[in-house]
Amino acid sequence: HAVTEQWEEHQKAEEVAAKIRKQASIEMQQQYETVMQTTNSRIFTLEKEVQEANLQRQQLENALHEATTKSLEAELEFTRRIHQLRQEQAQGTPSIGQRTSSSPPRSPAPAW
Repeated sequence: HAVTEQWEEHQKAEEVAAKIRKQASIEMQQQYETVMQTTNSRIFTLEKEVQEANLQRQQLENALHEATTKSLEAELEFTRRIHQLRQEQAQGTPSIGQRTSSSPPRSPAPAW
């Protein structure tokens, strides 16, 4: 009789343990799914931030390229103008900055 009671208690304990394991498994699965959803959401957000940062970087690179090009063009124009002024000086042609103040360039008379 005592063996039967022990067996029944053992069976009940096994059933309780099985229920606890099942509940723990369900809770672990729910926690895993929650963590994965949070992780996937964070990954999506980070990927979007990376895309935005790459776009900004590309825009900055384009702006830098444009500014560099304009700077080089201005430097080239400056060099060209200096060369032109030196040629004019060598030929004796007065440039705008060398005209005498006593004889300003004449403008045509108004045709009234």
